[in-house]
Amino acid sequence: MNKRAISLTLGPENLLWLQGQARATGRRSVSDFLDRLLSEVRTNGKTVGGAGRSVVGRLRISKSDPDLRKADATVRALFTASLARRPRRGKRG
Repeated sequence: MNKRAISLTLGPENLLWLQGQARATGRRSVSDFLDRLLSEVRTNGKTVGGAGRSVVGRLRISKSDPDLRKADATVRALFTASLARRPRRGKRG
């Protein structure tokens, strides 16, 4: 397996939990434990907040646009509408 080093910033309580879990499960390191944990979540579908693992069945192609000629504009409109519903942070009037 080809692994890559990354930088990760965690709160102290999460780091302490990871270290304890790595020791309790006999993993070689926090990195090894975290890699195994992520693999299990990814393959078994246990995601945080109900996030989906797959897009299968989540998209519908309009019968009026089977070649997806209007897809870009449609996706941009969905993002724009989604962002318009979000409350803005840090702006005070």
